[in-house]
Parts: sequence; structure tokens; C-alpha cells
Amino acid sequence: MLIKSTVRGFLGNIISNLILMTVFLAVAMFLNSYISGHLNNAGIGSIWEVDDILDFDSPLPFFAYGLKWLLYLFIATGAYRIAHNILYDSRQTNQLSVAGDNWSKIEKCQYAFPAARETDTAVINRVTEVEVSESTIDRIFGTGSLRLTLTVFLNATEAQMTWKIPAIEDPHKVAEDIRSRSLDHDGARVTTTLVPREAKA
Repeated sequence: MLIKSTVRGFLGNIISNLILMTVFLAVAMFLNSYISGHLNNAGIGSIWEVDDILDFDSPLPFFAYGLKWLLYLFIATGAYRIAHNILYDSRQTNQLSVAGDNWSKIEKCQYAFPAARETDTAVINRVTEVEVSESTIDRIFGTGSLRLTLTVFLNATEAQMTWKIPAIEDPHKVAEDIRSRSLDHDGARVTTTLVPREAKA
């Protein structure tokens, strides 16, 4: 069962970043106007030409200048995250495999800048829980993320792990497909048989 992340699935992240970038840009432009006004009043062309902080009525223009460039950094970070979502994150795939009556393994293939690829594989016996996560924007576009609780039997012990699958389309349908395929998958049970000792002579 192949589950793919998509650009549509990441629209929530992309739109959220675009909104934040727009707000940061508006504040940065306001700060730039504020700084320019103080520079004009002081008869100075650039804040780097200030020899004495007392050239201004207060140190606020210096704080505004630093905050402006910090906001530009946040804007650049948001642009990078959007580009990464589109070019790399949206190409992630998760493959659930079945052997016989049980799940056998889950394999994730994801990409990173500039041309890196990472594959993560886990051998499993059972999918015990499927949780769907949707933001407000996800609900509009019919997308969301899954969180799977997987069970692995090691010798006589049972271990559980969480596996996240982000930004997929029709998450409730995918979740239902996994649940329906898991109904008859009881996992690999380990049975212990007690063998009585032979009576001593």
C-alpha cells in the first residue's frame, strides 16, 4: 500500500508561511519608513553614518533597524520552507507491505536539499491505531496527516512505535483503508509451551 505526500497536502504549510511572510514584510516596511523618517529629521542619509546615538531623540531607530533585518531573515526562512515543501517534502512516500496474514514492514523514502535521499524501514507485525490530523486549511483542501501506532513483537515482548505520514490527500479514506486491512491482521503471536520435567529416578 503506497501512501504519497503531495504539494496539495502541504498547502496548509505553504499558505501559513505565506501569511506570516506577508505580515513580516508589512512590519518590515513600516519599520523602514519609521527609520527613514528619523534619518531625514537628523539630516542623515544612512543609519551607518550616525557617529553618535545622541543624533536621535532615542535609540529606537537602532532597535527598529535590527528588528527589520531580523524580519527579513524570517521571510527568507519562510521562502526556503515553501521551496523545500514543494521540491522535496512533497515527494515523500510511505510503503506498507503485507506478508501472508500480517503486515510485514513499512518503508519511508524522503528527499532533502540538494539531491539527498533517505530511506527508513521498520519491520512490523500490526497497525494498532491510525490517527488523522487536519488543520483548518487541510479541511478545506481535503488533506491531512496520519500518525500510525505500530506493534512489533520481539521474542516474548511487544514493542510499539509511532510513524508519521505528512501531507496526504483524502487522509480519512487512506486511514480507513489501513484500518480495513488491519482487521484480520492480529500480528505475530508468541506462544510459550510449558514442558514438565521428567520425574527423577
